[in-house]
Amino acid sequence: MRKPYYNADDKRDQRRGLVYALCLHLALFLLLLAGLLHAPKSPAPVQIELWAEGDLQVEETPDTADEDATAEAEPTSEDEASADAVQESAEPDDPDPAAQPQETETQEPETSETETPEAAEPEPEPEPQADTEATPPLPPEEDPDIALAEAEKEREEAERKAKEEAERKAKEEAERKAKEEAERKAKEEAERKAKEEAERKAKEEAERKAKEEAERKAKEEAERKAKEEAERKAKAARLQEAMREAARSSAGISGGTAAENRAGGGGDDGYAARVRSCIRSAVTFNTPPRSGNANPTLQYKAELDRATGKPLNVIIEKTSGNAAFDEAVRKGILKCSPFPKPSQGGYPGSINGIYEMYD
Repeated sequence: MRKPYYNADDKRDQRRGLVYALCLHLALFLLLLAGLLHAPKSPAPVQIELWAEGDLQVEETPDTADEDATAEAEPTSEDEASADAVQESAEPDDPDPAAQPQETETQEPETSETETPEAAEPEPEPEPQADTEATPPLPPEEDPDIALAEAEKEREEAERKAKEEAERKAKEEAERKAKEEAERKAKEEAERKAKEEAERKAKEEAERKAKEEAERKAKEEAERKAKEEAERKAKAARLQEAMREAARSSAGISGGTAAENRAGGGGDDGYAARVRSCIRSAVTFNTPPRSGNANPTLQYKAELDRATGKPLNVIIEKTSGNAAFDEAVRKGILKCSPFPKPSQGGYPGSINGIYEMYD
């Protein structure tokens, strides 16, 4: 026959159940022993009342154990009445007259001697009392299998409660962690938004300042350019006027105009016309056909060597708007070397002049 397989848990449960059963039996034995040791040596008497139908009366036996010794010996009025009734019922129809006085005499002294103030009052009839001080019955022996099952049930109940408590604590811990995580995320989100808002405001402020700075610089640059342009125009006008005066004085023409000087004013071959002729012969530029009244014109300043009249540097004071034409005129001025010598005096340090694309 194959033996059943028991694992370590089953053996441990069996040993635990056996220990529980032994403990229960030991407790029952100790309770039984305590009941025997504390049981009263003289059990309390039991009172019984008998009731019968009809006129028959039965004399009750007084409780001698609970009452005092004096009360046991003294008959009560109820006992005397019941004794008289029994005696009358037991007497024959023809009583003995000799015996009657004797009985009364014997009873009267007893009644007078035993009559006390306490006996005058009728005492209540004692109620039957249960024998509470009796030895308790022995409890029935408990079945080890039942004890083992109860122990197993208690163990399972304890494990269930422990599991529920652990689950409750785990749930509370999870809720606490979830709450803390939500609060942390909300705090981080608020901080992130505050940081983004601060960065946005700082960026807008920086852009506003940069824009204002750019506008200020642009305004200053425009004002500077306008001022420079005004100064340049004023200077060009002054230089042009000075050049005209110099050309008129060099050509010997008093009060001649710029057009007359360019054309050799007054029929005399003027200095300005000779300078322009020298420059034009050196300028290499493919002049386009003229359209309308537009005539691109530039203003220049030629710095000359006073000894030889060679041009040292050419500065374009005012551009014509055509960079190629300006560059061709500048190179033509440098190629005009040496410059025509004035009729009177030596070479000037610089000559200011204008050059037009179309004569």
